[in-house]
Amino acid sequence: MVKYGLRLMICWLAGMSLSAQPRIAISYPTDEAKVVFGENIRGTLAGSSGKAHVHILVKPLRDPNYYVQQPPSDAASGKWETVFYCGNKEGGGIGERFRVFAIVTADELRERQALGALPADAVKSGSVQAITVTRVK
Repeated sequence: MVKYGLRLMICWLAGMSLSAQPRIAISYPTDEAKVVFGENIRGTLAGSSGKAHVHILVKPLRDPNYYVQQPPSDAASGKWETVFYCGNKEGGGIGERFRVFAIVTADELRERQALGALPADAVKSGSVQAITVTRVK
């Protein structure tokens, strides 16, 4: 009991919560995968509250912006899935590398929104996983 009370006091003094941070993982595709224009992506989410939102962002390595993709299926079950897009359907982006991010935020983001940086709450909580992919067709 004394150890728990001490831990609680230390967390309070540091401004931290005892609750676990959400953990997000991408299970498909894998890092360094070859992908097509519209590629499926899926993964898991653990330790989230009902206020957490899963988002997929794509960042072309040649571009400073992060692009919000269509929202994943309901992640409340612990699993999520959606499609992400690299380049355009006319062939723009073939042969290019992209970073694909799965993040958890408190706020909802709009599909097709361009962000200059990853949302601060996702970065601060560590609720981010990224892979690098190359578009092949």
